[in-house]
Amino acid sequence: MTHDAIKVAPQTAGQKMDLAEKLSWLFFIFTSLALLTCLEILFLK
Repeated sequence: MTHDAIKVAPQTAGQKMDLAEKLSWLFFIFTSLALLTCLEILFLK
């Protein structure tokens, strides 16, 4: 029982890490796009 838990724990931690990494990348892309659009609007006016 405990042996299985030890095996499973690192996998779930890895999955959470991947998810966090993906979310941070999405956030970075979203913010950069938002900044670009804001600059575009400012310069077009």
